[in-house]
Amino acid sequence: MPPAPPPPPPLDLIDGWVHRGNERMLRRLLEERQPRCVVELGSWCGLCTTLLCEAAPRLAVFAVDLWDAPHLLATPSLREQYTCDAQAMAILQAGELHAAFLHNLWPHRTRVFPLRMPTGDGLAAIARLGAPVDLIYVDADHTYAAVLADLRASARLFPDALLCGDDWCWADVQLAVADFAHERGLRVVSHPRENWWWLRHPREEAVVVWEGEDGAGARGAAANDGREGWDA
Repeated sequence: MPPAPPPPPPLDLIDGWVHRGNERMLRRLLEERQPRCVVELGSWCGLCTTLLCEAAPRLAVFAVDLWDAPHLLATPSLREQYTCDAQAMAILQAGELHAAFLHNLWPHRTRVFPLRMPTGDGLAAIARLGAPVDLIYVDADHTYAAVLADLRASARLFPDALLCGDDWCWADVQLAVADFAHERGLRVVSHPRENWWWLRHPREEAVVVWEGEDGAGARGAAANDGREGWDA
């Protein structure tokens, strides 16, 4: 973080997407796993980063993001998404993503370490520091190849870290997570009507059931078919 508070951006940029189910999932994992250090791949303006810091007052967070509005606008799938969100498009057109993140996370500046670089480079830099990463939240580029690359790099550099993420409703995210789980013999825990996912090792509790907002449960699926499974 910079040595002095950054000036407020010209827009109200406390913006982002944290589904209530994702918040519940993150809070539960933070409580159960008590991680020392989390890596967030994809941070936008810092809404989820703020949640992590507020939910775990002693947690250190590495936030890895390009914060590059022209790059996002040049990506067809992302531009289509942002076109449906007037506030997000205004933020991108203002080009203030990085400034907004620094401004929003200033109260947590002693525990948040923003790395403005590609996710693979960020993971490698964190590994070189020897940081005790216990949890990685994957929410960067949602294309199949990018998600799979993030998962593989995370597992290679931090083999003991729990992997979880956002946007389970994206088909590419589901496929990449399921294929990675199949590769590693892991199980996918997700929910049919929520937007989160996480991976667990088969040696952990055989059945993990969480209640969703609508009362539906989420169950870890066998990785041998590469697909998620649920209790309704």
